Amino acid sequence: MTILQNLQEEDVEWRAPWLLPYEILYRCGNFDWVPLLGIWGAVGYALLLVLRQYRQDFERRNADLEKKIEQMEEEKTNLRLDIDVQKLETEKVRKEKNKAEEELGSLKTDYKKLRLSMRTAGLGKNLEQWRAEIRVENDKADRWEQKFQEM
Repeated sequence: MTILQNLQEEDVEWRAPWLLPYEILYRCGNFDWVPLLGIWGAVGYALLLVLRQYRQDFERRNADLEKKIEQMEEEKTNLRLDIDVQKLETEKVRKEKNKAEEELGSLKTDYKKLRLSMRTAGLGKNLEQWRAEIRVENDKADRWEQKFQEM
């Protein structure tokens, strides 16, 4: 933007030969203005915006200025590409986060169900283990009963 603000008269060349510059250009303070006739008379436009009105090119007389403008346009394009890449990465991370949160919720639910079933099933023993333990305890009880009867 600074480059465009510091643009001097010798940096550009008017390319509208059918219009005489001294007839349409005037200076107001440090700014060049171009009055173009509209419905209500003269309307002021910035000198650089005349390109839009007349669709003409300005010739750059200063090669360094042209290089700087090209460099700025290139940087602008690169920044837009960087922004697009960052947006894609952000969206990807957001999707992964949502998926991980859903999986975490599912795992929590599964864990609660597992804990409940372990409590219900006797801390992880299956039916056969319980039957074997009951048999062992019944055998012990029978032995003690026999000992008491023998006494």
